[in-house]
Amino acid sequence: MPSRRAAYKAEREATEERFRAQFKNLATEILGEQSQHFRQTSRESIDLMLKPFRDNITDFRKRVEEIYTTQTSQRGELKAELNRLMELNRHISTEAQNLTQALKGNSKVQGDWGEVLLETILDNSALTKGSTTRRSTTSRTTKGATCGPTSCCTSPKRNRSSSIRRSR
Repeated sequence: MPSRRAAYKAEREATEERFRAQFKNLATEILGEQSQHFRQTSRESIDLMLKPFRDNITDFRKRVEEIYTTQTSQRGELKAELNRLMELNRHISTEAQNLTQALKGNSKVQGDWGEVLLETILDNSALTKGSTTRRSTTSRTTKGATCGPTSCCTSPKRNRSSSIRRSR
């Protein structure tokens, strides 16, 4: 009997060992599946919770980029406008200096300056040379005085002309 008992005990131990191994494999498999399921569920839950934050961050990033782009563009426009104003200021300063020199200078310079101003006024008034304005060269008055060039303006609506004559 002892051998039968020993055989039975050995068979029982072998069966227990097989069951342990099967149980261990089954437990490992179930644990692996559950871990995978838990990870997937956790990832979906976290993604669902973080989605509003991601959307807010994306919107915020877009707004910041738009503001930065707008400000950069406006700074460029402002710089261009400042450069234009500086150039205009230099031009006005030069014109003022020329006017000051003309007004302090002799009558020839004053007359030349007057001609330049008259020419500028006529050009800025949309009057065209030849059709609405005429200039003549120097002439003499009835008293024999020399006169500078005469400018005549003809009104397109009226058939009148007015002239500006400069005496020397």
